[in-house]
Amino acid sequence: KGIQPDETVELPDYATLHVIDTQKEYHEGDEGDEVKNIQKFLQALGKLQEDQVTSHYDANTQKAVKEFQKENHLSQTATINQETALKLIQVLKQTLQANDQQKQKAVDLLRNH
Repeated sequence: KGIQPDETVELPDYATLHVIDTQKEYHEGDEGDEVKNIQKFLQALGKLQEDQVTSHYDANTQKAVKEFQKENHLSQTATINQETALKLIQVLKQTLQANDQQKQKAVDLLRNH
């Protein structure tokens, strides 16, 4: 049956995003689930608002990608290429690790016992 936790802490929504296909390029005009996934990465990193996640690689997405590329010292093409996709994955993973709510709750519980 398994063990039932005494405390339940959910991971943020962005922890379950699909990995970006690094073999493809994504640019203005593209549409679909892959674009929506990229937009959710950008949203999790504070580059897009929730209402800007539309499945359409539009001007907002271009601006967010370009800003991300600039901050991470990448070529500012506003296109998701392999280099940018890998960096998005890496930065989001680091963000998740730095804000691991489950780990923090466990540490807090241990400190208070």
